Amino acid sequence: MDVLKEKIGLIASSGTLPIDFIREASQKNVSVIAIALNREIARAIKKQGLTDALSKMPIGQVDMIFQSLKNKKINKVVMLGKFDKATIFQGLRFDKRAQSLIKQKFDLQDVSLMELIISEFEKEGFEVLKQTEYLSSILAPEGVLTNRIPDEREWEDIHHGLPLAYNIAGMDIGQTIVVKNRAVISVEALEGTDAAILRAGKLAKSGTVVVKVSRPKQDLRYDIPAVGIKTLKIMEKIKSVVLAVEANKTFLLDRENLIKYADLKNICIVGEKINK
Repeated sequence: MDVLKEKIGLIASSGTLPIDFIREASQKNVSVIAIALNREIARAIKKQGLTDALSKMPIGQVDMIFQSLKNKKINKVVMLGKFDKATIFQGLRFDKRAQSLIKQKFDLQDVSLMELIISEFEKEGFEVLKQTEYLSSILAPEGVLTNRIPDEREWEDIHHGLPLAYNIAGMDIGQTIVVKNRAVISVEALEGTDAAILRAGKLAKSGTVVVKVSRPKQDLRYDIPAVGIKTLKIMEKIKSVVLAVEANKTFLLDRENLIKYADLKNICIVGEKINK
């Protein structure tokens, strides 16, 4: 007799993190019922062929998403992928429930929005799982992960940048800063990590250090910081040399290929703990 599979609803936005989850969950005999919030992630999930059901639904149709999960008898959900907060300002169609949620949080800060969304899921009887539930294997360990090791100046920038990034993340501004010679060149805000890195390249040219951290008291149910090959390609464009991430608090997407690419481009990746 077959053992009944655990069923988990996946709310997937952009990036490769939802794909990593689907792979890991399928290896643990978990049935994944996916709801894709845009066309691109729907295509990527479909290509994997590992989900038991896949639906594409607009991000602003909250009641439709809830009803779809209930129809499939789902009571546990995980939210994965980068939610682009800028879409709120780009004329998307929102149902009455979504409009009501947005009006409740005039500041539209990431933490405020995500906590409100999770609260709505819980009101509907869903348990929102930690993003690490099936993805702890791709968290960045402590130490240098690449062949290239930071030089003395780069270590100084790393140790200077980590606590600053942590403080900025605590104010819900962003989770990434770019540093050179102990000076903060750019800070991630609404435009996102990639744009902040490119802006640093225009200002400081080559040799910058990119620092990415989690928020203080990070809620593991949403928005754990993640880096992938796309980030390294942006760094390569501006000749940035080091990517420092908070150890055990940052996802390394497609880790094996990420490190291979970093070695190929002579970029250093470091996992560091923050002295709090």
